Amino acid sequence: LQLINSRESLEIAVDHLKGLIQSTGARIKDHHLPIVSGNSLLLSQVFQNLLSNAIKFRSPKTAVEVTISATQMEGYWRFLVED
Repeated sequence: LQLINSRESLEIAVDHLKGLIQSTGARIKDHHLPIVSGNSLLLSQVFQNLLSNAIKFRSPKTAVEVTISATQMEGYWRFLVED
């Protein structure tokens, strides 16, 4: 494990999904994502899977907006992905 910027991990995931995001008009927002101890590649994959699911499994009549935030708890960070 190493210290990683979770926002950078999110940016990697968004870059991998650029085509899907553009074709659906999805909007991805983030709020104050922290530096955490972890694996950058694995965190990017988690973000990518969650974003992909939010975009793919939606009502075709609704716009996609996904917001990712984090809250510091006792000894860990809790990430919230809302669509």
